[in-house]
Amino acid sequence: DGKAAVDDAEIHATASAMGYGAVKYFDLRRNPTSNYIFSYDRMLDTKGNTAIYLLYAHARLESIISKGKAEFGVDVDELIKAGKAKITLAHKSE
Repeated sequence: DGKAAVDDAEIHATASAMGYGAVKYFDLRRNPTSNYIFSYDRMLDTKGNTAIYLLYAHARLESIISKGKAEFGVDVDELIKAGKAKITLAHKSE
């Protein structure tokens, strides 16, 4: 079925860790000399420069890498070690 077997305790622990991470990341990325506006909505946004988005993007990339290895026999870690993987950053914000 492709879904992980996760119990309620793991869900709660993961949600707590994501919440704490979201608050910490939001705090750390702000300019300490500017006015601070505490906003759960902005901290937990799934788009933009937030911990939740970064965690989602990481999980998605891990899923793609796993699927590539399982379905196509492509091991990204081995390609990187062998120097066969080239990452090109084309946009100035990358």
